[in-house]
Amino acid sequence: MPSLRTDRITIGRNIRLRRKDLGISQTNLANAIGVHRVTLSKIESGRCSLPFESAPIVIEMLQLKTLNDLFTQLWE
Repeated sequence: MPSLRTDRITIGRNIRLRRKDLGISQTNLANAIGVHRVTLSKIESGRCSLPFESAPIVIEMLQLKTLNDLFTQLWE
């Protein structure tokens, strides 16, 4: 079973990859979810967890279908 740290790293990496793929800046995504850009950087590097209440906004901005899409890389 994956650890919470592994999940944080996977989610963060997938947020970063998808955000860049869509051309969304860290600042724009951070503002949308109500965190500082530095906090988003920590989320993307797996050093900090994505706040649960921010997940629906991230899913919408990154044009994903479900929360599960953050656990599996569905794009190149």
